Amino acid sequence: MTVNILGTKTETLSNNGRTVGYETITPTEAVAYLNTMPGNRPLSNKQVEYLTQQANAGKYFADVAPIHFDTQGRLRNGQHRMWMVIESEKPLQFLVIRNATEEEIDAVDIGKRRSGGDVLALDGYANSAMLSGSLIHLWLYENHQIPGHSRSMFNTKNAPGMTNHTMREFMSLHPGMVTSVEFMRSTPSVRLLATASVMTFCHYGINRANATQGPAFWVSIATQNFWGQSDPAFRIYDRLTRSRGEKRASKLVPSEVAALTIKAWNFWIQGKDVRYLRWRAPGHRDHTVEEFPRIRSH
Repeated sequence: MTVNILGTKTETLSNNGRTVGYETITPTEAVAYLNTMPGNRPLSNKQVEYLTQQANAGKYFADVAPIHFDTQGRLRNGQHRMWMVIESEKPLQFLVIRNATEEEIDAVDIGKRRSGGDVLALDGYANSAMLSGSLIHLWLYENHQIPGHSRSMFNTKNAPGMTNHTMREFMSLHPGMVTSVEFMRSTPSVRLLATASVMTFCHYGINRANATQGPAFWVSIATQNFWGQSDPAFRIYDRLTRSRGEKRASKLVPSEVAALTIKAWNFWIQGKDVRYLRWRAPGHRDHTVEEFPRIRSH
């Protein structure tokens, strides 16, 4: 069946008055549809900004979730996507369900939203929750943010964050993260020192920086084989071990764990002795702040 909606021609399938098909919606049509909505959640400008960025980059996909219209022709979901059309100033295609019943509309979004870990599990990856968390820490690091400091999906204007779709893309760029997850799962003497996803991120980043010396650094920590108390590997092992036994308010937070582990590696690869490991994170009491350390290759 072919129908014409607000001047936009689309092929649809019909079943008892309910139609499902692709429609191209223009900015003018998006405004008209928004005016039919009987009510919706408050608009999130960050969500609109993010979706607009995705659309302008050609990374918005019509098949992800349908837009529903009820039996009165009112738009019942897709508020942010309509604003995406308006802000991008170009027509975009959507999968549209028309004449949806109230029961069907009530069922929309009741189910738990898929996490990045859910997506990776569906793709066949083991230990997907740890893998997902590690990739998020790596994404933050590569976007010059602080790993472990924020899991926000909308971090900055120029780096909107990791969606489930970009999680898949990022995983394809960093297949070696699977090996780091396997190392942590099989090495409790390292994994249990701190948040597993943070340690996995550090393992991957360090081994990627130096494929020869990186593994030796981790073996030293795993086996507690140190050259002395000034060995940076001993210092990070000792600091993380002590943090595990401290009261909650005194424990190292994930961003501190990542920063101190990287600093220990940087000293270790340079062959330097270390007596103390410190990192002045944002909000430090003496108002001095260090940049998050970058992983050295040599």
